[in-house]
Amino acid sequence: MLVLLCADDFETILCGIYDAWCQKDHSQVRLELLETCQRELFCDYREVEREEIKAEKVIRSVKRTLSEEYFGRLYQIYLSCDPEKADIMYRFLIKGFAYGRRALDMLQDRDMARAFELTRFVGNESHFIVEFLRFEKMPNGIYAAKINPKNHVLPTIADHFSDRLNPENFLIYDENRGVAVVHPAGKPWFLMKLKKEEWRSVFQKMEGERQGDTDGKEDYRDLWKLFVDTIAVEGRINPKLQRQMLPYRYRGHMPEFDH
Repeated sequence: MLVLLCADDFETILCGIYDAWCQKDHSQVRLELLETCQRELFCDYREVEREEIKAEKVIRSVKRTLSEEYFGRLYQIYLSCDPEKADIMYRFLIKGFAYGRRALDMLQDRDMARAFELTRFVGNESHFIVEFLRFEKMPNGIYAAKINPKNHVLPTIADHFSDRLNPENFLIYDENRGVAVVHPAGKPWFLMKLKKEEWRSVFQKMEGERQGDTDGKEDYRDLWKLFVDTIAVEGRINPKLQRQMLPYRYRGHMPEFDH
């Protein structure tokens, strides 16, 4: 068994797929992430090098032979936190080039069903983040928000907030990955990666300003909570449904749950 080790990077995984395609038997090749690989006996391990030419060839082939939608699904699989996503991407393309666009509907197939699970997981989490994300205004006028998603959803939500907050300077920071979407007012957004210690110093000013000068924010939060408590009907309170509609893991950075 040939095992191609890829860095957790979209282009590198595409290079791994390119190298794997050169093998005669797809069943004797698999892709694994370098960071999570657990080596086994009787396997030939090779580390994949990132080459833009190879990645571009795979991208062109997928878009031309299959569709833009198929490529979008492929990228969405990459955004997943699943440690087996590199090999799932590989199998996803094997079925795609074998059956064409109709492969997307072959959910009875194990490989396609697994790919569908990952895209649905990423899509659902992106939807939740869009609904529950909260911005705080920093002392320098920049609107900042923190999230801690399981998947790398920043690329999937950046366009949404860029369209709606185009005149504003804002950033959305993913605590789990040390990456942020940075949007200069009126300009395209981009991703920035810094060490978590560096990001911590960036947000210290925001935390200090919020504690030093709330500007009436606490009053509005208290009013909102009082309103919710007042209109609540005790007999209709359903904590299980509340957890389903607003899971606990999304509440950490929501101001209305600060206290």
